[in-house]
Amino acid sequence: MARLLGILALVVSSVGVLSASAFAITNGDLDGDRHPYAGALVVDGRPACSAVLVSPTVVVTAGHCIAGESTVSVSFDSTLDPSSPGLLTGTPHIDTSPGSDLAVVVMNDAVTIAPASLPTALSVQRILSVVAVGYGYNDVKPEFAFDGQRRFASLEVKTVTSATVELKERKDGTVCFGDSGGPQLDGDTVVAITLGGSKHCKGTSTAYRLDTPSARGFLSAYVALP
Repeated sequence: MARLLGILALVVSSVGVLSASAFAITNGDLDGDRHPYAGALVVDGRPACSAVLVSPTVVVTAGHCIAGESTVSVSFDSTLDPSSPGLLTGTPHIDTSPGSDLAVVVMNDAVTIAPASLPTALSVQRILSVVAVGYGYNDVKPEFAFDGQRRFASLEVKTVTSATVELKERKDGTVCFGDSGGPQLDGDTVVAITLGGSKHCKGTSTAYRLDTPSARGFLSAYVALP
C-alpha cells in the first residue's frame, strides 16, 4: 500500500496536484505536548499518516490515507509506537465528493484529549500563515529518516484556492512523508489538512480546506460545526 511510510511511491492526489502519499515535518521543532490533538494513523501495524481530533469521537484525516481500510488505529502520543497496545481504534469514512481528499475516523471509544476546533464557514480566505503538525520523516539527507516524533513548523500561505491552501516553499524543509492528513492550524483551529508536497520535502505544499461548503457538508454528518 503506497501510503505507508516504508514505501516512497508518489501518487497524484484527487485535487490534481502531484503529492507524496502520506506526507512529516523536515527541520521542524519537536512538538511535545503543544498540539496533543494531533495524532498518527497506524494501518496493519505500520505508520500510515497523520490526523487530528476534532471531537471526542471524531478524527479527521486525508482520504487517500485510509482508502480501502475497514479499521484503523490512532495514537496521540508525541512519539509514535505503532506496536503499542494502547492504540485507539475506529472506523474510517471517506468523502466521495468529486475533488475531495477528506476522511474521518469515528472512534470506538471517546478520546480523553481536548479536541482542536473546526473553522467557521468560508473563514480561511485571508489567512497568511499556518502551523503544520505531523509525524513521519524528519530528514531527507543523506537518506529519508523516520523517528516517529510529532513535529510542527510555521508555513507561509502562498495562495488560497476554492478547495485548497497552497503553502510557500521553505528551503530548510516543509511537510514530508508521514504528514498527510495532519492539521494545518491557526491557533487551535484546523483550517486545513495536509495533502502533499514535493518528493524532496522542500517545495510548495498543498492542504485541503475544511471551511468550504463541500468539506462542511461531509463533516456535518459526524461532528457539530461552528
